[in-house]
Amino acid sequence: MPNQIIITSQPEAAVIALNEVQKIYPAARGQRLSQEMQLITFPDDASALDASIAQAIFIRHCFPVQLSTPIDTPKLSQTMADLCAQFPKDKPFSIQMRCTDQANKPQALSLIKETEAILQDEGYIKDDANPSWAISLVIDDNKAVYVGVSFTSQNLSTWNGGMHRFKRDDSYISRAEFKLLEALSVFSIDIPALGAKTALDLGAAPGGWTKILLDRGLHVTAVDPANLSETLQGNSRLEHIQDIAQRLITKTSKGAKIKKDPFDILVNDMRMDMMESCKIMLDMTPLLAHAGIAVMTFKLPHAQWYKNTKRALALLEKSYTVQGARQLFHNRSEVTVWLSIK
Repeated sequence: MPNQIIITSQPEAAVIALNEVQKIYPAARGQRLSQEMQLITFPDDASALDASIAQAIFIRHCFPVQLSTPIDTPKLSQTMADLCAQFPKDKPFSIQMRCTDQANKPQALSLIKETEAILQDEGYIKDDANPSWAISLVIDDNKAVYVGVSFTSQNLSTWNGGMHRFKRDDSYISRAEFKLLEALSVFSIDIPALGAKTALDLGAAPGGWTKILLDRGLHVTAVDPANLSETLQGNSRLEHIQDIAQRLITKTSKGAKIKKDPFDILVNDMRMDMMESCKIMLDMTPLLAHAGIAVMTFKLPHAQWYKNTKRALALLEKSYTVQGARQLFHNRSEVTVWLSIK
């Protein structure tokens, strides 16, 4: 069987995601299984998964296809369990399933339950919240099952299809919170491990990203002409500068001095042209510590997403090292970028 993988992307980026694969393997061919999923077939002599896939920007999730068979195949659950023989029993697993036709879901859930029972009887540990490796299944409209087993680090996301879900709590401010939470997870940014103490949030209102940073114990300087959410008022670790970010490089803002010590973290979710936003990020480098990091979003234009994203990344590389760039589940028409200061 030719080497195959299944990739997931935002529906609007499906062609770009396929093109990213074809930059690695020009002979790769894609077949749409749904708006978000594509089955990619490679030549026999190509590796189905390659470290280069990790550099893709518009591929949200992928997994290798090791088995393709009708869902009614006898003893399919045992066959799926057998694929796991080379994976460690002391590392937790999850079975992640997607159906292009919801009518197939009950049969798929039964298959999952049977496979989980076999694996747990053999001593494997199930953990759907934080798996080290996953059995990935896609059931298409024709009841064909595509199965692959891989470490979640190879899949680009620990979440099924890269669909990172978060629950709203009573302190919820805006959907923007989920964008930063997902970025911290996907890029494995551990703020406590960094020893970070201070953060600068550009375009902060109404305060979703500021809230996430405050929740992690940081002192946050939030910059935005608009008001922040009332839920943030009175926090002793928050300073709100009601001005535009462009004025910060003068180190004054309506008479309020910007702290002299550099910030450990810089974040930017401003709603503006991506190139202009990148120029502001370059201007901000004097305010970022030598070992500082930054997280920002690119607001994608109406056309040429890939070309413009690469142009913006090249501009940032004048002063930053691009550690990661990905169109995440919560991004919609955006790309999230993780940077470190050069």
